[in-house]
Amino acid sequence: MGRRIATVVVGAALFLALVGCGGGGDGVDPRLINLSDAMATPDATNPAAAGQTCQDALEALQDSGPPEDTAALRAELALWVARAQANPNDTACQVGLVLAILAVAGHNGAYYLGYDPFEGLDTQATAAMAFGDELSPSSFVNDALKTASLKGLPQMRGGAGGVQPMDDGPPPVSDLQQWRAAVKQHLLPALQDAVERLGAIADLAGADELLLSLELDGGTHNLYAADFHCLVAALQLMRCGALMVSSVDPNYGSYNWDLNLDQRDANSDGILTVAEYAPPAPFGNIDGAPWTQAGACLRDAVTRLRQAIADRQVGDPNEVVNQALDGDDPQALDDSLAAASGLLAGQVNVTVQYGTWPADGTAQIPFNLRELWDNPPTSFRNLLPPLLENPPGSGEFAPDMDSLPDRTFSGLLPDPDAIENLMAGDYDRMSICYGDFCIGDAPWLP
Repeated sequence: MGRRIATVVVGAALFLALVGCGGGGDGVDPRLINLSDAMATPDATNPAAAGQTCQDALEALQDSGPPEDTAALRAELALWVARAQANPNDTACQVGLVLAILAVAGHNGAYYLGYDPFEGLDTQATAAMAFGDELSPSSFVNDALKTASLKGLPQMRGGAGGVQPMDDGPPPVSDLQQWRAAVKQHLLPALQDAVERLGAIADLAGADELLLSLELDGGTHNLYAADFHCLVAALQLMRCGALMVSSVDPNYGSYNWDLNLDQRDANSDGILTVAEYAPPAPFGNIDGAPWTQAGACLRDAVTRLRQAIADRQVGDPNEVVNQALDGDDPQALDDSLAAASGLLAGQVNVTVQYGTWPADGTAQIPFNLRELWDNPPTSFRNLLPPLLENPPGSGEFAPDMDSLPDRTFSGLLPDPDAIENLMAGDYDRMSICYGDFCIGDAPWLP
């Protein structure tokens, strides 16, 4: 096996350096704002065009952004709850309530996360993110594959605040557990409510009905059902990342991230067991329910993006979807999304592109990406092989492919013999493609 595995586990430190940690406390703090009344507010059952009162208030909210003061933010939330309770079918009332819920969730989560992942989020920014690289389906596929091989762990994606980097390597385990708890307690419930609330508008409104027209930043931004499909897709993609983050146990115990692989060979026998080179359990343990739900969110997002492209009002240049496309070819984008939908649906034959510069080659193999989400192992550590020092005394280790615990890699490779020769090769690049959708480098390979 020519491809080296030096980054298989140590690469997980990349995740630890990317997730922002901060704050403290025991979770009870007067700065936290209760969202129970907001989330209990009814969804729209017969979405209607925005009334003037909520539309004016929504424009003011998006012009100024939510208040930063806790008391003022609590009061702003109460206003939107009252508006949406009084007019549940008013599209502007529901959108304003969603923005207020996300603002409060970001405010609450920031106490633990150290930053607000929803800061600056509005309808235009959310729609633009739906077609951006940060929230592209391939980003989440790569995150899942890297996590399965412990070359990294999932990260929060999207949001105007982005992911906050750290400067000094892995944070303490307690901070990571606190960060994960904040995602579970504050971000995920708000994202789920926002998806359901805006999804009701997208699914029930007539395709040609102008639901909302906002005058912002000197321009007009019109929203139809297609635009709400786009907004829901962006939120589903953000939710996918948050669910994957919440699924993977980050508790690495006393693991020393600074040791090289050769320093982990405790008995100097040239064989590294998983127990020797990987962080101990519970690091890498998987909570299967939210992990599987993340896959469902990703599939729904792709479906809704295709719906947004299909139902957009091509004659309205002020429609939010048309503005978010920003000159991109809608047909080319839909072709890529169609291929992504097929790849995420179940077993297909994909094209593996590989090479060592300047030579190139291709191979066809069966591939079932959906199995990675639908049937995850109890721990991704269970997928790792032992490592063999090759050549002896070199300090270089490669996986012992004959001792893989699961040659199908949790169902991802239904016919592992079909890729055995590829996995044994020495390549400087390898990617998989299905139709117009390519993942990039094949991160499940060591």
